[in-house]
Amino acid sequence: MRQPPVLGYLIAGMLIGPHVPGIVLGGPDSLDMTQNLSEFGVILLMFSVGLEFSLRKIARIGPGAGLTAVFEIGLMMTLRFWSAR
Repeated sequence: MRQPPVLGYLIAGMLIGPHVPGIVLGGPDSLDMTQNLSEFGVILLMFSVGLEFSLRKIARIGPGAGLTAVFEIGLMMTLRFWSAR
């Protein structure tokens, strides 16, 4: 199918997660276990994504990303201020 693995992770999470009735094994009592497994999965996903980064790429992208972040934060604060009036 040539789809990225993350798409499969998302679909599996939706099918196994607590929001699809009758799919979670063990009923509502097993939600704690599901929460722990989901946190562990996020940790593994973040670790695997971290392995793909290189410091050279981050240093090259950093200034542009920082400028974009500052601009977006300023824009959102301005829009929020105007909408709250």
